Amino acid sequence: MMELLRHKGFFFHLRRYVWIGKKHEVLELACTILATRFLNAALQCLTYTPPLANYMLSLEHSRSCREQDFCMMCTMETHINQALRCTVDAIEPTCVISNLSRIGQHFRLGSQEDAHEFLRYTVDAMQEACLNGSTK
Repeated sequence: MMELLRHKGFFFHLRRYVWIGKKHEVLELACTILATRFLNAALQCLTYTPPLANYMLSLEHSRSCREQDFCMMCTMETHINQALRCTVDAIEPTCVISNLSRIGQHFRLGSQEDAHEFLRYTVDAMQEACLNGSTK
C-alpha cells in the first residue's frame, strides 16, 4: 500500500511495513522536496535498524559528547529520536538537511544524489564521531 500525499509543496509517501512481526504504518521520511529522496531512503534505513535505534533512543552518545561543532552521531540521535517518538504523521529531517555539506562537501539541498553514496558518507561521519570521542 502506498499513498502519495501533498502538503505545502512537500510530498509524503505512506507505506505499510512489517517489522519485527508487527504491522507499522511508517511515513517515509519524505517530508522534503522530491529531489532529496536519496537522503530519505538512507535515513529510513538507519532509523529502522533496531540496534542503532535502541542506542540512539538511549541518548547515551549526547550525554558524553564533547564535540562543540558538528557531530554526526548527535545529529542522527536527534533525528532518530524525533522520528521514533513523534506523534505527528510526518517529520522533516531538518537536523540532517541543515548539515548536508558537513556530511559530504558535494551534497547540496535540491540536487539529485545517490542514496548509497549518502549512506556511506553518513556512516563514515558517524564512525569518525565515535573515534574522535574515544580519544578525548
